[in-house]
Amino acid sequence: MSTASLALTFPLAVVLLLPAALSGIVGLRGRAGALTRDGRMGVRTPASMASDEAFAVANRVAAPVALGAAAVAAVIAVLILVLPVSAAVAVILFLVGLAAVFALLLAA
Repeated sequence: MSTASLALTFPLAVVLLLPAALSGIVGLRGRAGALTRDGRMGVRTPASMASDEAFAVANRVAAPVALGAAAVAAVIAVLILVLPVSAAVAVILFLVGLAAVFALLLAA
């Protein structure tokens, strides 16, 4: 069985690490209460936009899920780089990981 080349696995890992970094930043800032309603990040629902306190509470509640999405993306990126899998399996891991990250972020 041939293994996927680094020319394939490295870009896939980098693409997974981007949402990992962004969701990690949002999760950490939301947990610390450092997000503001006039910024671009954070939970944006009608209920969370009702007041500053509601926005802060909504982001504190969503922070663990966002941090979980960051962890999932980072772990799958490392697995893509480390595991000796074929190119097809690497792409499948990438797609499943990306879908999982976006599903978690939508749930948050």
